[in-house]
Amino acid sequence: MLFSVLKHFDSLREVEIGMKAEVYKLHHLVLKMLCAVVHLLREFGLRKFF
Repeated sequence: MLFSVLKHFDSLREVEIGMKAEVYKLHHLVLKMLCAVVHLLREFGLRKFF
């Protein structure tokens, strides 16, 4: 919802199109978060979950 307010979108279609356009700009954040989680799990010896 914050995304739509900041971008001044009025319809759900505009929100959908806007978010699809931003997906490729934000994919690196997911990879960094996933790497951090895997590192923490390895650090605490919880590798059995993977």
